[in-house]
Amino acid sequence: MQYADLDDTTYKEKVIAKTTTHNFVHFSFTTNDIVNVEPPKLEWDLNFTVFTNLITGNGSYGYSDYVVNNLKAGAKAYRVDVTNEITYEKFNETMIDETKFLDDQRAIGDSWRQVTAPQKLFSDRFYIIKDAENNYYKIKMLAFLNASGVRGYPKF
Repeated sequence: MQYADLDDTTYKEKVIAKTTTHNFVHFSFTTNDIVNVEPPKLEWDLNFTVFTNLITGNGSYGYSDYVVNNLKAGAKAYRVDVTNEITYEKFNETMIDETKFLDDQRAIGDSWRQVTAPQKLFSDRFYIIKDAENNYYKIKMLAFLNASGVRGYPKF
């Protein structure tokens, strides 16, 4: 990679090698070096992150509290809609539907809350997560705002 400050008359060069331990290699123009931003690729399942996604008919949208699962390491998820018979409290391993796990890192995405007015958390759904070692988890979102109404404070 070649780069230069806008006023420089010469450029700098940095070779960035692939790594087997991380999904991405991150570079800082401030330190002019590689920085470790994410955990090793096999050591995480969910990421609450900033994410840009396409909204059909509207173009791209930047989310500040999006949930991605680590599909590259095999973590998958699917949504369960609450009914009288299916609740978070009643849901157990015998109710898992393997056919519903999505091959998509956006399986949870933004579907757990609404950020347009009025901002609200959806209480009519929860998620089943399967990690790379075939462990199963259920996750219910409890909050995404702090006491002052500021986004970026997820609780689950």
